[in-house]
Amino acid sequence: MNRLKKFTSFVLVFVMLCSLFIATAGTSAALQPYCKGDVTGDGQITTKDVLEIQKSIANMLAFTQQQEDAAEVTGDGKISISDVLKIQKYIAKMIDTLEPEALTKARWIDMLVQACGIANADEASDPYYEDVPQEHLYYTPVQAAAAFGVLPDEGMLYPDNAATREYAAYTAVHALGFYDNGYTLSCADAAQVTYKPEAFIALQLSLLSLQDGSFHPDGVLTLAQAQEVLSAAERIKQGEQIDPDYNSTVTYQSGVLQLDASDIVSYGENTVTLAAGSPQLQAGDVFVEPESQLARQVVRVQTQNGQTVVQTQQPDFTQIADSFDVQQTAYGDVEEAQPLEEGVEISYEQAVEKKVNSAKAQESSGTGISQKLVVSLANYPIGEGVNASFRIEIPTPQVDFKFKGQITGDSLYIEDMYVALQQEANVVMEVAASTEHTAPLGTNIKLLRVPVPLGYGFFVNVDFGLKATLEGKLALTTSIAETAGVRIVHNMPATVHDLKSSIQAEINASVKAGVEAGLVFSFLKFDIMDFTLFSGAAAELSVLGKISEYAQLCGDAVVYAFAELSLGDKSLCGQLLGITYKVELMNKDNSILRFGTHWEDGQFIPECTRNDATRPTAPEVPTQPPLPDLGTPSALQESEFTVYSNSETWADPDPKEGAVTVEESCTKQNIIIPETVQVPKYDQAGEQVGLVSVPVTRVSIYSPHVLAVTLPKTLFMYAESDNPLSGSVSLTENVVSVTFAPGTEKIGEIASYSGGHGVRQVQLPDSVTEIGDNAFCGTALETLALPSSVQKIGSNAFSDCTYLRELELPAGVQIGAMAFSGCESLREVVVPQGAVLGYRSFYMSGLETVTVEKDVTFGTDGYSSSAFEDNKYLYEAVFEDGAKEIGARAFYSCPLLTKVTLADSIAEAGQGAFEFCTSLKSVTIPKGLNKISERMFMDSGLTSVVIPSNITEIGANAFDSCDMTTVTVEEGLRVLDEGALRLSSLAQRITLPASLQEIRTDGYMQTVCANTVIIKSPNVKIEQGEVGAIWAQEIYAPSGSTAEQYAKQNGIEFHTL
Repeated sequence: MNRLKKFTSFVLVFVMLCSLFIATAGTSAALQPYCKGDVTGDGQITTKDVLEIQKSIANMLAFTQQQEDAAEVTGDGKISISDVLKIQKYIAKMIDTLEPEALTKARWIDMLVQACGIANADEASDPYYEDVPQEHLYYTPVQAAAAFGVLPDEGMLYPDNAATREYAAYTAVHALGFYDNGYTLSCADAAQVTYKPEAFIALQLSLLSLQDGSFHPDGVLTLAQAQEVLSAAERIKQGEQIDPDYNSTVTYQSGVLQLDASDIVSYGENTVTLAAGSPQLQAGDVFVEPESQLARQVVRVQTQNGQTVVQTQQPDFTQIADSFDVQQTAYGDVEEAQPLEEGVEISYEQAVEKKVNSAKAQESSGTGISQKLVVSLANYPIGEGVNASFRIEIPTPQVDFKFKGQITGDSLYIEDMYVALQQEANVVMEVAASTEHTAPLGTNIKLLRVPVPLGYGFFVNVDFGLKATLEGKLALTTSIAETAGVRIVHNMPATVHDLKSSIQAEINASVKAGVEAGLVFSFLKFDIMDFTLFSGAAAELSVLGKISEYAQLCGDAVVYAFAELSLGDKSLCGQLLGITYKVELMNKDNSILRFGTHWEDGQFIPECTRNDATRPTAPEVPTQPPLPDLGTPSALQESEFTVYSNSETWADPDPKEGAVTVEESCTKQNIIIPETVQVPKYDQAGEQVGLVSVPVTRVSIYSPHVLAVTLPKTLFMYAESDNPLSGSVSLTENVVSVTFAPGTEKIGEIASYSGGHGVRQVQLPDSVTEIGDNAFCGTALETLALPSSVQKIGSNAFSDCTYLRELELPAGVQIGAMAFSGCESLREVVVPQGAVLGYRSFYMSGLETVTVEKDVTFGTDGYSSSAFEDNKYLYEAVFEDGAKEIGARAFYSCPLLTKVTLADSIAEAGQGAFEFCTSLKSVTIPKGLNKISERMFMDSGLTSVVIPSNITEIGANAFDSCDMTTVTVEEGLRVLDEGALRLSSLAQRITLPASLQEIRTDGYMQTVCANTVIIKSPNVKIEQGEVGAIWAQEIYAPSGSTAEQYAKQNGIEFHTL
């Protein structure tokens, strides 16, 4: 220490002596007082300033803040000998400025990557920037920052350019995982800021601060400013550390009661029966159940059969807690892990003692045993002739969470929330398909669910699964070790991701496969936040080229590691704060592990030689396990269900409807719901005066044992009344069969957010006339034969029924909008006589063939019918004799549609009917059709066409961009609208008949395009417009015709016909 003091004193003395030899005049021009170097404030920089700084360093003089700013000229944020030496050089005219030297962009990136702990990218990856080659000093940190999504997409990096305040804001915000969530920057120079959301977040996180009310986006980033930004970033990163000894607290709203188990006798859907001596409750009180940790709010309290029965509802989240300050590290209770797929086997290895928290708010933690789970699934069918075997090792999931915030009024403020799932997974997957099998396959297997109690009323459920899409044969091994989660600071969301290991993949197919982990973070059964992470190995293939109808493989193959994190919108963060997004943490473009090449027909070549997209093939039909034995239907006993008035009015003096709740205690598998029940009737004073028989209009089933149910005909009888509860059904996911009692006329919504999606079969009586909107949406129905009595099917009635294979529709039925959309397993449909097809009624289904019988009409949304739009695997469409019309955009974007049979009875075809049907090579125009509508075959695959004599007009863009080499138009055509025969460059010859009267153009688009155009009409009107109605190399027409005049006016070679 004494030697250090002596050395410092020697340096000071040396510097003071050196200053005596420098001209004392200093700077000649007047400067701003207290500018850099001017600590005396006299507008000059002289040896006097040097001596003052030396005194300050030697603690002989105290500087004001203004003087400290003037003395600090190196940009390192402190006053030292370095500042003195730099000012000496300036006075001696050895340097031109005292302004701190700006950091380069590359140097700043290096500092940021180190401060935030961003992992290096794979050394084999290609450089992200041409101006940062592998030999560049900062190549490694730049590659890491680019892979992590830190850098803006600006083409070149220009690494030696000065880093600006805005550049620092953008990169630091993204390095910390924050994303734009609709923020608005407010400052004097906001209009000059390009990356406004990032600037806003940087200010909120105190990474940077405004200067005189302005952001100064182009201001250079000095070393001192950079250190301030990094210091703030490190503080934020430290916020992701969990203190194991933290004194966690949850403060409830005043008056919230926490009942003991001894206070509760029984629970119902919306009722709680209290024991004698329990706390007295009144309407409006909020209490927390002891076992389920469910918060309830009292609606009313009444006495039934000598017991106190409390009618409840779910309170608002803001009525429960006041503030939170909790942090914990918790581990999954693997002994409670539950298989989510039949055939999944779970075993345990390597027992390790760890802490397992309790879910109860009154308890903080307990102890337990954590184990590694080994999950296996053998010979899982994922398609015809294709089986997959999986083995996945999952150590006990670890969840780190921190939640600090408060509720003010109706708003939730999150000061800091951090929920991260640390997982390791080793996956071995083997899939084999026959060499003839080329269908792209996919699977999303839910393996198991692991509960993670966090304590203090907080809880997490973690679902693990395997997700894959593949084609051909595959052998894949993936090893993953990562941390992923969500961070919210001051109501601003950020992602957390850290990939700690690599992957190995040997892939000879198009595939994306890995582990999917879903996490739901809740407090007293309120879901606060949820996210899903899908990560693993992928191989992408963009297939190009085809010969005739047979595809030849050609594409860019890329093998890479990927990770996708989705923040859901069903939780409070999405509903109250509007925080929801999906982020590709790693993809084909920024993966730190990536290798790519191009190949054609099994040969690696430098670049692509083909340019046509090949046709995909239909996926295999998914299968479900056999239906269980449902037993014989039986009526419910009084002890197996609860009855109450289906009314919003308490103590209803005139009840009209009843509700039935099948309690969890019911053990029957196949039950019959009664049509009428006895419910209490009350006088004006609220006293029960008797019972009255009413029809059942609401059914709720909570028993997990119930597999089949017969619903009464009264259920939807009053669904159109003013009672919002009428016609309400709530089923568990265990219910697989639903029967409707004879006499039922209308069916309402069976599957909803509360359940019912497991229904696989339905029995409808001949009395049913209408199936309502959303009735069976998203259910697991496999076959459906509707009785002849059904006249109407509502919107989305069977949408997203992905297992539906067989469908039989009655004649004359009216099919609502999107009624069968998303039915991916449906291969064939016959639209019966007299039916009405609603808007997008079979949108994006798995159809391969469509048959349309006589007198079928196409409904619209006011613009188009789009009945079969986006059916990617539709191959054939047949309109039988008696069919009258084709709806607008009926087959829009059906890329595999190859065979189309159109009956001559068709008299009307809507616009865009076969637009973007790229595999449609030929078609016979119906004899009953007078006009080919606009865009009817636009961008289709037609190679030739004959326009029959019954066609008098071809609408705008009808054959626009078709690759037809020849077009034959028979006599009878009178009008060509703009763009009607604007064919591709392949068109060789178009012959137009003598009956043609007019060729129109909108002024900016040719109507007829071909190398040779033959016009037999001598007096056809040809509009000129800006570009002319005809593009051709040569025109053949009668001498003296209007076509000859047009050719000469437009410099087209003319030949006399």
